[in-house]
Amino acid sequence: MSIKNIMNKIASTQEVELKSEVIELGLIDDLKKEYGKLQKIESVVAKRASDLRSEKARLQGDVAELFDISKSLESFIKKATDAAKELGVDVPKEVSAVENLKNMASTKAKDILKEFNL
Repeated sequence: MSIKNIMNKIASTQEVELKSEVIELGLIDDLKKEYGKLQKIESVVAKRASDLRSEKARLQGDVAELFDISKSLESFIKKATDAAKELGVDVPKEVSAVENLKNMASTKAKDILKEFNL
């Protein structure tokens, strides 16, 4: 083997090694870029999860309040119905309307409890 062949062989070996290092550096750059994207979206997800937990807690409180008001309305409806019977008059239409609205609100609240696993 001549010196020229040996030098060509060495040069081609160095070229291959340099190409692989460039490829590895390119992969590392891509890896860093993707990791940056991961960090960014993880931050967004964490913030939205925190907001969702807060909203869920507020929703639970609101639903509990709805049920408390519903029970209070039941008491008023019973008193109004009993008073009307005692007086021998028809129960006012407003009482029935409020009772229907109360029932619809309670049904919606129960659906919300199921939907959001509260």
